[in-house]
This record gives sequence, structure tokens and C-alpha cells, in this order.
Amino acid sequence: MLRSVCHNAFTNPTTFVTPQVAVVRRAYSLATSAMAFKKHMRQKKFGHAPRYLQPTAEDAVYNILHNTPTTSNEKSKRHVLNLLVQNEPGVLSRLSGVLAGRNFNIESLVVANTEVPDLSRMTVVFNGKNVQIEQARRQLEDLVPVWAVLDYTHTKLIERELLLIKISILGPEHLHEQLPTARLDNEVEYADEKLSATAETPEETPSTVLRHTFDHLRAVTELTRLFEGKIVDVSSDSVVVEVCAKPERITSFMRLCKPFGIIEAARTGVMAMPRSPVHEKYAAQTEHSYQENDDEEQVDLTLEEYASANLNWSSTPKFTDLENWRLKVDEGRQTWHYLTTDEQRKAWPQTIWDKYSLGLPIDVPDLPTPTTPLESARNGFEFYRRLQTEDGHWSGEYGGPMFLIPGLIITHYITGTPIPEAMRLELIRYLLNRAEKDDGGWGIHIEGVSTVFGTALNYVALRIMGLGPDHPAMVKARGTLHKLGGASAIPAWGKFWLAALGVYDWKGVNPIPPELWALPKALPICPGNWWVHTRLVYLPMGYIYARRLSAPLTTFTQSLREELYIEPYDSIHWDSQRNNVAKIDLYTPHSKIMDVLNYGLTYYESLATKLPQFRNYALKLTLDQIKMEDENSCFQTIGPVSKAMNWLVSFYEYGRESREFKMHVEKNADFMWMGPEGMMMNGTNGSQLWDAAFIAQACVEAKLADNPEYRQNMVRLLEFIDITQIRRDPPNGDKCYRQSTLGAWPFSTREQNYTVSDCTAEGLKATIALQTTPGLPTLVDLARLRQAVDVMLTMQNADDGFASYETIRGPHLLEKLNPAEVFGNIMTEYSYPECTTAVLMALRSFIKVDPEYRRAEIDETCRRSLLYIKRVQHEDGSWYGAWAICYTYAAMFALQSLASVNEYYDTSDHAKRGCDFLVKHQEADGGWGESYKSCELHVYSRNEKSQVVNTAFAVRGLLEARYPDKEPIRRGIEFIMKRQQTNGEWLQESIEGVFNKNCMISYPNYKFSFTIWALGQYASVYGDSIKE
Repeated sequence: MLRSVCHNAFTNPTTFVTPQVAVVRRAYSLATSAMAFKKHMRQKKFGHAPRYLQPTAEDAVYNILHNTPTTSNEKSKRHVLNLLVQNEPGVLSRLSGVLAGRNFNIESLVVANTEVPDLSRMTVVFNGKNVQIEQARRQLEDLVPVWAVLDYTHTKLIERELLLIKISILGPEHLHEQLPTARLDNEVEYADEKLSATAETPEETPSTVLRHTFDHLRAVTELTRLFEGKIVDVSSDSVVVEVCAKPERITSFMRLCKPFGIIEAARTGVMAMPRSPVHEKYAAQTEHSYQENDDEEQVDLTLEEYASANLNWSSTPKFTDLENWRLKVDEGRQTWHYLTTDEQRKAWPQTIWDKYSLGLPIDVPDLPTPTTPLESARNGFEFYRRLQTEDGHWSGEYGGPMFLIPGLIITHYITGTPIPEAMRLELIRYLLNRAEKDDGGWGIHIEGVSTVFGTALNYVALRIMGLGPDHPAMVKARGTLHKLGGASAIPAWGKFWLAALGVYDWKGVNPIPPELWALPKALPICPGNWWVHTRLVYLPMGYIYARRLSAPLTTFTQSLREELYIEPYDSIHWDSQRNNVAKIDLYTPHSKIMDVLNYGLTYYESLATKLPQFRNYALKLTLDQIKMEDENSCFQTIGPVSKAMNWLVSFYEYGRESREFKMHVEKNADFMWMGPEGMMMNGTNGSQLWDAAFIAQACVEAKLADNPEYRQNMVRLLEFIDITQIRRDPPNGDKCYRQSTLGAWPFSTREQNYTVSDCTAEGLKATIALQTTPGLPTLVDLARLRQAVDVMLTMQNADDGFASYETIRGPHLLEKLNPAEVFGNIMTEYSYPECTTAVLMALRSFIKVDPEYRRAEIDETCRRSLLYIKRVQHEDGSWYGAWAICYTYAAMFALQSLASVNEYYDTSDHAKRGCDFLVKHQEADGGWGESYKSCELHVYSRNEKSQVVNTAFAVRGLLEARYPDKEPIRRGIEFIMKRQQTNGEWLQESIEGVFNKNCMISYPNYKFSFTIWALGQYASVYGDSIKE
């Protein structure tokens, strides 16, 4: 009882600090004062002891046996005792003697004076069982010089320890030279290699030694900074570092320093002090600000092992030699390869399309200056045909978005997959070239302003690939990021990638519950009713979110945590960051419904761990869907964002040695494109079929397809279109919510295996156009043409239009649940004028070769398509284009639809208003120039310069509608001819394409296909002359 009273007096401030006790403490000053204090605390009157009967021997033995405890199975645990002792000689030896007598191994013992004269505080840390500790505590308390013994084992403490450590900066192989009285360990672990103490090391020049020493010094300095320590001494071969932190952090720091070579180290031992209680009225303020997060501090910080992340280049590296790059094509699949030997280069010479793509000089002769549209078209194709690849298609980039590369690089890092050296260097080149010239940031696409989304993710990608925080580009980008509010304000997709990397807390990510995949398809919110790109991004995203999978915290990611934010990482209130999106990034704000739903799902997430069966079932469903998507698309998936995420899932689920993981690594190359500015990541695995279909029709229109000189080009083109048609439906198509694919044409390659309505239509039109050209073979028979028609007839929507990949499956009210913030119209499919026209014109072309097949259905589909085209025309006569820029593009298609039923400028108000809109926006130089801002703002926006592609769109639309005034059309054709180079090519101008309203994408082949098409179409209508 006495000991309990004494113990409570010291552990409970309200019972300890009383006037009576204060007087007692002041009353004693001699060595026996502690004993007198304890005697005073024992002065308590007890009642008379009760009388009892004398037990028999048998009773006594039985009682002893019954009350003897069994052997304790309790495990030893760490204990912290704090002793208040009289400051006199011999105290330490007496106390340590008590502990040694009970066989306690003391881990740490610290003694120091306090603010009170003659009173010292001793902190002892050791392992033991609770019962043993209590016995030791009582024995210590009975010692004369001990005032009190406090057991802090179950108390919230602030623990700190000081470390002084001397570290070699010469390298571990030289450690034995710095330890003359000691031998180097048999093996010193250093990075991924083991350096033997007895291994012979080649002699190094003084410059090399100096460079290595500086590199080691810089690494140790960075490591010290991450642990909030400081370097207190520097010599030519070592540094002394001072670190004050929790013991676990000190241990981690020493372990990370070991590979450099520890010459000597000294630790003070643990000092501890209990936390003070906070008054109620301050509790709300201190909930996050003043409570130390023990879990966070105890995270084991490991030395970074990913090679390029350790480079920390402060200057730009030397990039690859562009003459060593080669493009390999196979049935549309296009992959870039870097050759490293003369033998390889000799065996695989660079082609003209290699050189053109890389911006290298090509040996193409100048051509006679064209004087007519058809001469210009021939010159254009004379140049362009040289770029046709051996499998018949025209290769080209499909880049522009600036959020694709980071996802790939982050997944490389998390999975520990090295980035091929040549690829890594060229990705660095590309990102540096694409940084905004003024502020050094990156936007959502190559022509956009700097955003948090683009800047934070590409900053991280460059850091992973080797640039250090002191590189000028990194300093500039970081400044822009901080001006925009730091990475805490990154949009949702960016939050996901940073959380997966371990530099953003999952608490700051809005819920992505995989349980949605368990919903029946009859419910509109079921992911099977979403737009296909959206559901296939949120599929793996939900899997990773539900498991809260993040890369381990390393010295590198710890550094990123410090670089990306404008406040200390540990002080960020992550719950408040879920809906924090920088204004510059915000294109589609969350609806109130979305905010309420997120709030409810956040509450559900707190219960999900208590319902493991349901969560595990949902995870199994998502994993099944991911597996089906990978297999159906040959591990390419529908796009690069879902591609990287599915790859990440395969790492966590199957491991690096699995077939799934290895297939993803192999197919990464399909998305990479090499150009003069470096290596980019395409928006899909390419646009091969799409570009091939357009140039085929353009050549037929310009009378080039029946030119014997180009016959071989046309045959190879037809062969490519033939092999690209999809010949099967996806297995388990209903289960994985897939549209029928048998007979369809994809956007890129057959292997990717996705139906697209307008790609199927353009593929069908191109096939019919080529196969009806005299002298060209018939490769796609009538049965396969009918299969294409069958697919298209399944895709008309209730609003009479055609969407992209699938029919509209959910109400457009689902757009209220758009979680992405940076894109518009992503939750469901939408009908589009360009897709609707493409299908309409394809069906019209098919009727010419097979007039009887499903004729009534085809006629009804065409009739309804025209109703849609008329209905979506705007008051000013324009149509909004969703897949290219923008009003000129949509007008070309819509006016073509009207012309197919003989509705022209003179006979149709719709055609008249459409033409008047185009003519109103013609520039003084005769061309049309439309900016990507049209897509964002839904208002026609002028480009700084006229563009040949926009001009070709507008000219073709006016020609289709039979605009009665030839002059605007003639001036447009004249503009196209003037922009043509002497060798026949047209140069790249502004970006041409768009998706989801806010992100632009490149179609560099448009400058050939649509210009040649417009020139040929003009000649067909007005003759081969541009005279006024």
C-alpha cells in the first residue's frame, strides 16, 4: 500500500504537487532525506489486525501450494524507469548493482543533474518481464538515496537520444586504412555489391579519388539532412555527424551509414519525459498539431536501392546518339531499339522513316514546284510514301499528354524494374524539352500552362530517373510547384500516383472502393456502365487503394516528401487534402452529390476492415477483371494510364517472376515513341489503323491509288488494313463488359483488340475504296465486310448518334460523379458528330458493294444518324468536335453527312449555317487556324497562325456542302499549297487532337492525309486549277 501511495504521488501530478509534500521536500537536505520522505509518506494509521485461528501443518502447506503462481509465460518487453535520486557519490554503483543482481541487461542508462540542487534524474532502459520489473522497482525505491522510481513503460513519452558518429568519406574499401588498430570486416555491404577487404582495387587518379570523396560527402550530407542532423566536423577523409532523435531513428541512421564505413560512434542513451496533459478547451486545436505521431516516426527509413534515384545529377547528362535508334514494326506493333555496337548498326541500317521520326536529315530530292492541286497532292504523297513502313502503315507519335510518363516511371521505381539506360536518358531529354520555358513547370499537355498535376508528377519522374534536387530544371520546377500551392493540391489521379509512391498519405485520397464492381449492371453506378477508359483506370486504382499499397519509405522518397510540399510533410492534415485541388488544375469541380458520396464512402472505409469478407470478395472481382483485361488486350490494356496501373497490380499480386509481370514489362515498349526532342509515351500503343484509313481514302480521292507508280504502296496499305481487322470476340465479353469486336477495326492494332465505331467505319470505307480501285486485289471478302457492318449496327444510341467504343450504357447524370477534376465527360459514353458521320458514310459505301444485306436496318440507321447531326448543331451553325480541334473538324464530318442525302448549302438551312460559320472564321491569308482553347471553352478560338490541318478540315466541309462561292475554297487550297515544302512535305504545326475536352493529343499524320484529301477533292469539284 505504501509503495502504491508513493508511486501514485509521483506519477499523478495532481496528487504529487501538494503544499504538504512541498514542505516535506524542503525540510530535508541530507543524504537521508529521501528515506525520511518515504517514512513520512508511510505515516498512516491502520486498524487492529483481526484474530485468526492457528492453522494446522496440512492447511499451511496446502495454502502455500494453492497460492504459489505458475511459471509465467509472459514475454520480456522494453521498460523505461525514471529514478529521482540524491546527488551523492556511489548512487550509480548501488543502483546498477541492484539491477545486475537480478540479471537485467541494461540497454541504456543516463544520469544528469536537474534544476533542483542535489537532485539527479536517472533514465534506465532494459528488457524484462512485468513481474520482475515491479520487484526491481520496489528494491530500487527502498535504497536510501532514491526519492522515487517511476515506471514509464505504459506512459506516453518524449524520448530522445544524441548520437555523434564519425563516417568515412573515402569509401568502405579504404576503411581499414583509417582503422590502424582494427581489421576491416570480411565483407562490407555497399549498395548492390559486396566489396571484399582483401580484394585488390585498381589505382585511382587523384581526380577520381577527389570526385568519389565529394560524392560520398554529398551522399552523407543528404542523409544527415533527411534525419535532421548536422555535420559538426569535416576532414579530408571523414565527417562527424550529430543527430538527435528517437532511438529507433538513431539506429536506422547508423544502419544507413554502415555502407560508407563507420570509424567510431557514441550514443548518449535515452532521455525520456512524459507528455503533459492538455486542457480540454485546447484539445481540438492540438489534435493534429501537437500530438507526436509515433507510428510515423517508427517507420523504418531504408537506404535507397533504385540505382537512378541515387544519381542526384546536378547537371544535365549526355543524351544518346539519335543515329543509333531503330524502329521495329510488326503488323502495326512499333517499338524503338537502341543499338550499341558497330556490328548491330551494320546489320540493321537506319531507314528513312527512322530518320524522319528522329528529326535527322533525310536524302529526299526537291520536286518541281506544283502549280495545280493534283500536282501538290502528288508531291505530298511522293514525300509521304517514303515514310511507309515495311508492314504497310505509317508510323508516328501519338503524344501530347504530360501525365503519362510519370505513371510508367513511378511503376518502374515501385517494382524495382530498371529503366533501360537509353530510354531513361531520352525520357529525361523529352521532359526537359517540354518544360514550360518561362516557369519550368509542366501542364496537362504540351501546349498547356503549368499545373500542379503536370509539374509535380514530372518533377518526381525526373528525380527517379536521376536528376537531383539542385539541378537547375528541378530548382525552377520546384519553385513553380510551390507557387501553385505544392503537391498537396494535386488532382485525384496525381494523389493516387504519389500515394502509391509513398510521398502522399492515402488519407488524402478520396475513396475508390472496389466494392463497386460487385454491383449489378442494372444499377447505373455499376462500373460496367461507365465510359470504358474511366472504368479501366479506376479498376486497378481501386485495387491498390483498397489495400493501401505504397512503396517503402527510403532516403529518396523521404527527400521527395520534403521537396514537394510547402509545409512539413508530417504537419499536413491529410484528411483536408482529399478535395484540395489547385485552381489552375480544376476543369470539372466536384458536384455536391460527389462530395456527399465521398463523405459517406470515407465513413464506409473505416468499416471496411471490419467486413473483410466483403472487401476480399470485391478485391477478387477486381483482380478477375484486371486479368481479363490484360489477356484480352495482350497486356496493353486500352491506354497507358491503366497499363501502368495493371502492371503495378501484377507486381503486388503475382510478383516479378510471374508471366503477367514479364508480359507487362515487354509491352511497355509499345507505348514509347522516340522523336527529336526525346522519348515520349503515346496515348495508346499508336494510331496505326486510324492514320492508314485516312491516307487510303485521300489517295483514292486524289487519283493516286490508281497511279501505277504508287501501286505497291497501295497494296501494302491494303494488306495492313486487312491484317488489322479483329477476327474474334473477347472471351467472357459479357463478364468484362466488352462490346463485340468480331469484324471491327481498332484504333491502333488488332492485338490491342478494342472496337471503335469510327475506326471500324473508316477501316471499312478505306477497304472498299482501295478494293474498288482497278488493279488492286481483294483481300477482305464480303463476309468480313458484313461483320464490320454487324458491329456498327449494334452501336447506335437511343439519341440516334454513335459514341466511340461502346453504346451509352448509363445516364449522363453519372457525370455528377466525375472524380477526376481535370477532364470533362468521362463517366459515360456520348454520341459525337464525327463518329456518327463516319458510320453513316461507311454504311453508304457498303450499300454500293452489297445493296441487299440488312438494307432496311441500314437505311433506318442512316435516317436516325441524320436526325442526330441536325439536332446537335449549335445556334451559330457550328458543331463541337470531341476528338480533334475542334469546330472545323466537326463541321467537315457533319456537312458530309448532310451531303450524303443531298442536303447542300442551297437546299438545307443546316448546311447553309454550317458553311457560313466556317467562312466567317477564315483568316486573311486564306487559311483557318483554330486553337485548342476551342475544346476547353466551347467557343471558337483563333490560333496565332493559320494551320494546314484546320484549313483542310474547313475546305473539305465547304466542298461537301457545295458552297456556292469558290473563292474562299480556292484561297484555302492556295494556302495549303504555299505551306508545302520544296520536297513535298508539310511541317508540323500546332497540336491537332483532343480528348475529354481538356487534354490535347498529337496526330502528326493529319498534315499529310487531310491536305492530300482536300487537294484531291478540290480538283474533283473545280478541276485541277487554282486560278481565280
